[in-house]
Amino acid sequence: MKHLRSVTLKVELMAGTDIRDACCDICELANRMGCLIEANFNGVRLWAVEGNNPLKLAEAFEKALSSKSDYKIAKTW
Repeated sequence: MKHLRSVTLKVELMAGTDIRDACCDICELANRMGCLIEANFNGVRLWAVEGNNPLKLAEAFEKALSSKSDYKIAKTW
């Protein structure tokens, strides 16, 4: 599938979702849709694109969460 360069799909995650489950779901959705998937998780924006490893995205989330930055993004590219 060809990756869509100018489309972002923003999704809502269910309350109480585990970060690893959330990362697996948005990475799978990115693979199916071929575009950037964005979700907010505890104040961190998760960005997933086709081919991302969900476990690496979960690690990026933990790193972003502990960051002192006001604008927190977890991505793996």
